Amino acid sequence: MYQSGRAAGSGKAVGWLKQRPRNADTHSMGEVDLSLAYAASAAYERAEENWVFIADALDELRPRVGLGDEEYAEVMEQFALVVDTNRTAPAVMRIMALAHRARIAAQLAGDRDQGWFARRRWRKERDATTAELLAQAAITLDALMRETRAA
Repeated sequence: MYQSGRAAGSGKAVGWLKQRPRNADTHSMGEVDLSLAYAASAAYERAEENWVFIADALDELRPRVGLGDEEYAEVMEQFALVVDTNRTAPAVMRIMALAHRARIAAQLAGDRDQGWFARRRWRKERDATTAELLAQAAITLDALMRETRAA
């Protein structure tokens, strides 16, 4: 019995039925994954709080960026514009969803009503999600910096 080009119960592709890898954020028809869209929608409901979290996280990257203060401010302004105006782009939705998730994890990590084990778990979630957020934001910032330098 075959399922999607794979033998039932195995993780291996079967002969000529191999499938091409897909983008993790899209279905076979190219539609954005609904869970990502819902997460981004929730993130945009708290866009100001999430943007503050993104800006604070990006301050960690600031020393590694070879830009002056004025250039950095211009790139950050463009980044904010991209995040605000391209709300349906999968990369932007991912950035906002990650910021929302990391911000909530940071709040819960500092909540004294949580037990120490739960706070530890939320700190790990915050750190992992923030690292993923920074990686996604860095890709977008690199593209903006290349575009700025080319202009």
